[in-house]
Amino acid sequence: MNKSLARALYSEVWNCPVTATDSELSAICGKYVSERHVLVDPSNPTPDGGIEGYLQAVKAFTKAFPKAIVSVDDVIGDGNKVALQLTFKVRNCSQQLEL
Repeated sequence: MNKSLARALYSEVWNCPVTATDSELSAICGKYVSERHVLVDPSNPTPDGGIEGYLQAVKAFTKAFPKAIVSVDDVIGDGNKVALQLTFKVRNCSQQLEL
């Protein structure tokens, strides 16, 4: 069951249409994320926990990459522990990067 919930989280939350309202996205996220959850992200050394903290990370990512697609490539689960291998496909044409 945990494997299917983890897949659904990325399908429904990370790949949610940009047109979803904050309350719609919060309701969807609430099905999968507990108030004890803290999203570990090296780009944010002091993340907020719970649903709102998780949504902050999702919104920051989708704002930067509004057409991104997150794919779950593999899922490994043992009891309450689940690990996922993900692919993030992003395209950002709003800026020209100089290297």
